[in-house]
Amino acid sequence: MGYVKSLKNIKAVLFDVDGTLLDIREGYCKGINDALDFYGFNKIDEERIWKLRRNGINAFKILQSVLGSHKKLPLVEKKRREFRETLKYRNLDKPFKKAKSTLTKLKQNRKMVFITSLRKSESFLLKQLEMFGLDKYVDDVFVIKESPAGKDHDLMKKKLIEKFIGKHGFKPNECVIVGDAVADIRGGKQTGIHTVAVTSGVTGKKLLKNENPDRIIDKVFEIMKIVK
Repeated sequence: MGYVKSLKNIKAVLFDVDGTLLDIREGYCKGINDALDFYGFNKIDEERIWKLRRNGINAFKILQSVLGSHKKLPLVEKKRREFRETLKYRNLDKPFKKAKSTLTKLKQNRKMVFITSLRKSESFLLKQLEMFGLDKYVDDVFVIKESPAGKDHDLMKKKLIEKFIGKHGFKPNECVIVGDAVADIRGGKQTGIHTVAVTSGVTGKKLLKNENPDRIIDKVFEIMKIVK
């Protein structure tokens, strides 16, 4: 499979947040373990959690691998989601190396920067971006405003991209989405925009490669070598 060397005439760069701009590993793993502990279950080794997640196993299935069909499984998963959307856990997230400088350089190169995220709360996300000094480089934010649990993430990402295009009027070939999840790549392909997969987040390189993105990068700052 061949990858494009560069993407020319790009006017808009769409970023996923969790696992792309922000390293969420610590908060993600802590949310799972604290939910287990809340209901009296043993915690899981962080390395095991992250390995499973990067192999395409979501949080519910990770919990299921420990609890089996235990009647409290749905309660543990609900508590995990509640924990994850609080400041205590979101404050454990941190920008990846050079994330801020990457956004700075994109703006200097007259690219518009957008966020498309499967998060519920736009205000919460904006506060987090502001906390890290990233908000000033973002032109607009698109979130789903509902829980993604149990829903078609590919379709949700596709709708976010369509909403972005409908609002800002870019042609698909003028846009690229940069993300660490399979849904980012599928959503991008379904809307006809360019796709760049990042391997530093929640999805391993093998799974991302299977989606045939235009490019695969290991670190978010490598996007500067591609977008022209």
